Amino acid sequence: MQEGLIYQSEQDAERATRNKDYISAIQYHNNAITKLNVLATRILQKDTQDEFGVADSLLVLRNQITSSLNRLQTLIKAEQLKKTGTGKTESSPGKLGKFSKSTTGINTTPLKESSSSPVPVLPAMENASLELFNSTLAEIETSLLKNLNIRISNVPNNTKNYKFSMINKQEINQTEHSLQLLNFKGSDDLKLRNEYLTKLNMLYYSEMLAEQEVIKDVVSSIKDFELGMENNKKWTKINQINDESVFQVIGELQHKISGLERDKLHMENEIVRLKERWNNLVEGARRRKEQEKEFLVGRTETSPATFDHEYDDKK
Repeated sequence: MQEGLIYQSEQDAERATRNKDYISAIQYHNNAITKLNVLATRILQKDTQDEFGVADSLLVLRNQITSSLNRLQTLIKAEQLKKTGTGKTESSPGKLGKFSKSTTGINTTPLKESSSSPVPVLPAMENASLELFNSTLAEIETSLLKNLNIRISNVPNNTKNYKFSMINKQEINQTEHSLQLLNFKGSDDLKLRNEYLTKLNMLYYSEMLAEQEVIKDVVSSIKDFELGMENNKKWTKINQINDESVFQVIGELQHKISGLERDKLHMENEIVRLKERWNNLVEGARRRKEQEKEFLVGRTETSPATFDHEYDDKK
């Protein structure tokens, strides 16, 4: 079972850590994280609700394993700095053999002593880096599925014009439709109107909280990935802009865009309200015209009968 494989990977990682075989320990931890993500994704993809919080427990376990992984990577980096600073490597066959293991764990031949370069740990970590990358993607996809019900397999390659559906889309549409009907009828039921508005605000608020959870998970995954890739010299980190003046401009633009979005939403609501009022006026005018027409037709039909009756009386 998947759970047994995860437990076995963690046992192997603990054993390798005790033996100071940090490269193998990292690989075992990465294997466990990947299996945890797959298992959590399968649970979340089921239609049944996770009443016992199994998926959340798996994510907590994954975070604990990630912390152990980060500590091991820090130890490896410290070993590299130590060897680089002294200008020579350890000649102990045991230690060198453990640091020069391939990702398959077959090659345990110790490296030859060298006074010009540190122990070549990085080539042995290439597969571990790929596993870390795949694990990071799995973490992000799991968060999207758990919080926003977004399945990457259903998203087209060209996402420029693609719009993601809201979690409570159906309930939001029903509430908005009920509110529009209330406005169309010209009802002054303030209590019912406030109930609809309160419900709509709560639905949108829950959408915002779910998006915040995804943002938090994505930021956490990026930080974990950066920490895991620090030991790979082939990887160059692209830093964000650190110019405070640029940050100030970005903040001002975000504030203006936010204001424009609010104004746009307000104007759209006003347009809908004016259209509803116009439709009410047109409908009222049509009804009055029909009533006047019916009144005139009624008078025309009753007038001849009255004249005949008066004529008969005179006779």
